[in-house]
Amino acid sequence: MVENFWGSQSALSASDDLYDLVMVRWEKYREWAPWNTILLTKDEAEAHLKLTNLEKAYEMVFIHRIKHKHILAKNYFAQFPEMAAALHKGDKQTCSSDLLLTKPLTPSSAKQSIREKAVH
Repeated sequence: MVENFWGSQSALSASDDLYDLVMVRWEKYREWAPWNTILLTKDEAEAHLKLTNLEKAYEMVFIHRIKHKHILAKNYFAQFPEMAAALHKGDKQTCSSDLLLTKPLTPSSAKQSIREKAVH
């Protein structure tokens, strides 16, 4: 997703420092899904999660660009039966805890992940 949908850069600043990028929910109170995410820097993500109104915080051009990426994600994941079922499920409300989708990779965790894949 980071590479294919977001071009390995922040949707807001175009920063491409992978160690500083995180995926968070676009609409923080909706259930996580590939079509409800945005890739941002850590600082941008922290500010994004504090927003109460996306339409007031972001320009419409930016919002449309994000929603277009969400449509692409829905179309892509609709190919997979397990994900297709999620497309038809109503979005559940989410509590504010655990809004961060991914943790940033550190060089040591990236090496560990590579080693684990090599073993399997």
